[in-house]
Amino acid sequence: KNDGQYIWRTVGDNKVRDSHAAFNGTVRNFSDSPDPGEEFNCRCWAEPVNKCAELLIQLKNKRLQLASEKKSLTKAYRDLNEVLEEIKTARESLIQALGFQAMATITGAGKKLIDILSSIIGYLSKEKDKQSAYEQFKNIRDKYQGLLKHIEYLESKIKQTQAEIERLENELKKRGCPLE
Repeated sequence: KNDGQYIWRTVGDNKVRDSHAAFNGTVRNFSDSPDPGEEFNCRCWAEPVNKCAELLIQLKNKRLQLASEKKSLTKAYRDLNEVLEEIKTARESLIQALGFQAMATITGAGKKLIDILSSIIGYLSKEKDKQSAYEQFKNIRDKYQGLLKHIEYLESKIKQTQAEIERLENELKKRGCPLE
């Protein structure tokens, strides 16, 4: 028996056995039994699977996937910049409402942005007359955190897809297949 795979093909007429018609168009291993043409009066045949073509299709699909993931990442970074602008605008409004001294205390030097947002939210939650500002900062913080998680996820997916592309390219080279 040969190594590798084939596509089971039938003549397609009413004389084809039901069991063989069920195999038509399926990819099978040459080590599987029965093989096309093996049984008495069987007119089926094995169409070899071109492993290079199969790998090239997989590579093309992975490259398309990578392009889509990169596009999504670019959009996520754009959205993150918009949220940072929202933070800047909201911060200016809050400075006017609370005064510069209160904001300096809340946003002390060296704090991470997410800690600053959480400090502002904590301060505002105690000020009942500042409820709308509290909601605004809470929404901004939630959006910011969500975008950071989404960006982290997309960056991870991109690394996985790049590794899969590299694996497929190496497999193609190993088999002596052209890369395009």
